[in-house]
Amino acid sequence: MLVKIEDATVTAINGDNTTIAQGENTINIYKLSTEVSVNDKITSLVANIGCHNGVQLVNAKDVDVEQATEPAIVVEPATVELEQYEAEGTVEVTYQNVETDLAELQMCDAEGNDATYDWITAELNNDKNIEYLVEANTGAARTAYMKVYSLDAEGNDVYSDLISINQAAYAVDYAVLPFEWEGGASSDFNALAGVTTSGLGTDYGENNAPYQIKFDSTNDYILVKTDSRPGKVTVGVKMIGGANASSIKVQGSSDGQTFSDVETLSISGSQNDVITLETSNDFAENDRFVKLVFTKGSNVGIGAITIAKYTTSASITVAETEVLLTAAESEGTIGVTYKNLADTPELVFFAADGTTEAEYSWLVAEINGNNISYMVEANEGEARTAYMKVYGLDAEANDIYSELITITQAAAATPGTGDSYELFSGKLVEGDYIIYYEGKAMNTTVTNDRLQYEAVSPIDNVITTENAAIVWHIAKSGDYWTIYNADADAYAASTGAKNKAQMLEDGTDDKALWTVSGTETYDFVNKKNTANSVNAYLRNNGTYGFACYAEGTGGALSLYKKVSETPQPETVKVNISDAGLATFSSAEALDFTDVENIYAYTATINGDKISFTRVYQAPAETGLLLRNPNGGKAEADVPVIENVTLNVENAFVAVLDDIPSLATTTDGGTNYILNNGSKGIGFYKANSQKVGAGKAYLHVPAGVGVREFIGFDEETDGIRQIENGQTIDNAEIYNLSGQRVNKAQKGIYIVNGKKVVMK
Repeated sequence: MLVKIEDATVTAINGDNTTIAQGENTINIYKLSTEVSVNDKITSLVANIGCHNGVQLVNAKDVDVEQATEPAIVVEPATVELEQYEAEGTVEVTYQNVETDLAELQMCDAEGNDATYDWITAELNNDKNIEYLVEANTGAARTAYMKVYSLDAEGNDVYSDLISINQAAYAVDYAVLPFEWEGGASSDFNALAGVTTSGLGTDYGENNAPYQIKFDSTNDYILVKTDSRPGKVTVGVKMIGGANASSIKVQGSSDGQTFSDVETLSISGSQNDVITLETSNDFAENDRFVKLVFTKGSNVGIGAITIAKYTTSASITVAETEVLLTAAESEGTIGVTYKNLADTPELVFFAADGTTEAEYSWLVAEINGNNISYMVEANEGEARTAYMKVYGLDAEANDIYSELITITQAAAATPGTGDSYELFSGKLVEGDYIIYYEGKAMNTTVTNDRLQYEAVSPIDNVITTENAAIVWHIAKSGDYWTIYNADADAYAASTGAKNKAQMLEDGTDDKALWTVSGTETYDFVNKKNTANSVNAYLRNNGTYGFACYAEGTGGALSLYKKVSETPQPETVKVNISDAGLATFSSAEALDFTDVENIYAYTATINGDKISFTRVYQAPAETGLLLRNPNGGKAEADVPVIENVTLNVENAFVAVLDDIPSLATTTDGGTNYILNNGSKGIGFYKANSQKVGAGKAYLHVPAGVGVREFIGFDEETDGIRQIENGQTIDNAEIYNLSGQRVNKAQKGIYIVNGKKVVMK
């Protein structure tokens, strides 16, 4: 709009965006708004006018004011130059004498004809300016064109000049996120766009593939230049040099010169362990460089490296999408990672299509913090699969789902398809086992003085095989153990020399006799080499095998025990005398749950009182008080179980070997023995009496009143019975987070120290 005012003095107030030109008593004013202030000396106005930013007419003489009618849409800048990266920005638009509310943005080609672009998003915002967002360029230079359109007061089309957004071509020295390296030679890694390394040692050989890139000195580093803000970083590491703790510091930078710490990832474990490190902290908004800096404890090999693209969107990620289980009853967890969720996530069960909700009677699963905890019943029929997703809402209340998770349980075993061997823990008992270490099962072949192996892959802690050469019968032989293979009719043995192994026909030879330590993994130490040799997996130097190696050279072994088709639990004979009470201890963990005539109790010191609490399962080497609820003598075969945890304090001390003379006072406390003495059945001071193996004594710590006799009357809480008929609501109930609850709902709970499924 152009306003021409003659013979007038014009003052522009706050006129930053007002253009005023004056000459020969003529003033031209552009970019008018809607208001004008004119004093009483103005005698005529040809049309109503407005002035921009408070322009006022003062000291005016007789004037004519004319309203111009030139519409226009002005853009600034009309040409935008961008680099190859993702970018966003604004083009300012000024409207003159057009219908602003009708303004539209039109994408077009260089000739102004309609066009579309999949790499740029643009729109008019509330201020009618153009806002655009451009994706990172991975190819040749490219240009998008657009123009702003509206109507003037008479309904005529009004267009801005053509606007061009020019983006530079992709430069090969930048890695486009997500960045993915599967591992391999450092020469191939350094050839990737955006990758720089420093200080790397000579590559490890093919036997360590894909962990060939060698970090062997502190401050060795890998640097990756990225096209956008980095997200989570994962690094595969193999501890080739030993078990000394190392670390990788992850750093970020916007310019490749100044770096800030994002997170330090610790490397720990045993030699030849393979681990995956991953970041949980975010990079800064402007970071475009990722640096991995090594601090040496021992040499490591670097394998797969991934760098995700940063996103602020909500997501749910699960550590496993496919779980394979045997037909046996089992339980487990699946890790879950949440990002930017607005509410508490839920677990939803689906049919195979992943969209229709479903239920499964044989599976119980629930969210437990950052894990899905599940329990599966034993399968007696065909193979079956359950489907589930983790569900939540983002900040805008949009549905967010994880990937579909499948839990597949194998069909019930069919005779003749091979025996199953389940991961064993607890104190070693006689049986058939697979001797296992890192994907390898020891067999009977001896090469280079080492027992060789077959590669095996446990599924849900179970190995199924028909290969008799990897099945070993481990049995007690006096104070030692033998390791026998029926297929070879020979025993695994030391040669008597360090680093060597053999097979012997004579199981009584000292070289075939072993001691055993461990309850989850096991060291087998040959009788003749107890001081310096264990049966361990050979260090990874290109030759593999099982042999007698110095402690720390290899690692303790895992044992997989044969699963019987009709399992009959081993039992321990337990007796109570005519007194109806006895102390007891066992080298095995025992299950008293279904034993009708013998109840087992622990003792707890409460101030000056002693309470006896019934327990249904007792760990190995636990002192107990046994009671016949019907009184008098009792005898039972109590099943042996895998070791369990005792969730109460226990004042009884197990006696596994005879104590010829038990002192009354030890460790500042007082010791008592169960006797039928002058005051009846109860606990009397030890007074250097003998305590036989398989019994227990009561130890009352210092600070508790010393008594000559402890009976089952006012001085104690007697024997508090938690009878079989008592409801679960009266027991001690905990959820999987360790919190005690008043009542068990549907789900998985710990009740009196045992996992229980409530349906």
